Amino acid sequence: MGYAAKCTRLPVQRQFDAVRFSIASDRNQHLMVSCVGESAHLPVEHKQLEFDASQMQWIEMHPDPRIQKLAECYIQSYLQRRTANS
Repeated sequence: MGYAAKCTRLPVQRQFDAVRFSIASDRNQHLMVSCVGESAHLPVEHKQLEFDASQMQWIEMHPDPRIQKLAECYIQSYLQRRTANS
């Protein structure tokens, strides 16, 4: 995995080069999602997002709608994997 630094479609000025998600905790249908924005291979932003899997709704969302959409895709994939493994 790497950065597409020479991609002509990337804006020269951008907040992040990459956004990474991970599940910080999964307890009683309450998911804590760690969201880290990176620039030049270094973390520049860290947010904790919260998702209620029993209600299928966000408790704490990311303020940037583009990153929130990525978080929604990540949660959907995570929940599918979790169901398949149970």
